[in-house]
Amino acid sequence: MQHADAVVAGTAVDDAVDAAAFAFTISSLGASGKDAEPPQVARAGDDVFIIWHEFPPGGLQPDVFLARSTDKGTTFKPRINLSNTLAGASDQEQIAVTRSGNSTRACVVRIEDGLVRFRRDKTNDGTFSDAITLNDTLGANNAASPRTTASGNNVFVVWQAAHPGTTDPADIFFARSTDSGDSFKVKKNLSNNNGTSEGAQLTFLPSDKVIVAWRDNSNGDFEILCAEDSKKRQDGREHLVWFTLQLALRPIEASAPDRKTT
Repeated sequence: MQHADAVVAGTAVDDAVDAAAFAFTISSLGASGKDAEPPQVARAGDDVFIIWHEFPPGGLQPDVFLARSTDKGTTFKPRINLSNTLAGASDQEQIAVTRSGNSTRACVVRIEDGLVRFRRDKTNDGTFSDAITLNDTLGANNAASPRTTASGNNVFVVWQAAHPGTTDPADIFFARSTDSGDSFKVKKNLSNNNGTSEGAQLTFLPSDKVIVAWRDNSNGDFEILCAEDSKKRQDGREHLVWFTLQLALRPIEASAPDRKTT
């Protein structure tokens, strides 16, 4: 039997076999009676991770939880409380996963009472490292909106924080690990200007590079800036050289008109 409608349109289902292929199994991962915030999902191979924050039993402030599956989401292991701070608030969680050999590495960053806190599970066995504070020496004022990405042994994290004082506009800060999140030796203020820099996003590039984009109003209106790192060898050591572009000032390319489909 051919299923032309289902293949072409992706919506028509003409028999019970096709209908079963689109069936969902619903699993409850949160705690009954607690207010869970919208989750995030990440996967690598057969491993699936879901993170969210909610108020735990007896907790006065939200904690960050993680549920993981090693069978493509068919079943989930018991959830893990990654923050477990009864008196402090943990939220704004982000997750990145990467494969190394046959192991999946999960990296989680969150905000805990103004601190950028990072934990990682190197082998996806449910054992996470102790939390590392990334903004202990840089970007410590009112930190918010962390983002992370990872590939191999490299982990990158960005966040925004008031700088230099607590009432000053925000800058975008960056931290990099080359040992799977065991330590973060490279930290930098990427924007470092008098305007407000916020809403950073990042993605991994080939050759262990990363590109970061954010919005900035140093020239009055908000513009989109991006920074790309480039490795440079000097004195036998590796250094990061950043190139920042003002995308809003780049030439506008001609684009094709919208095409309507029937």
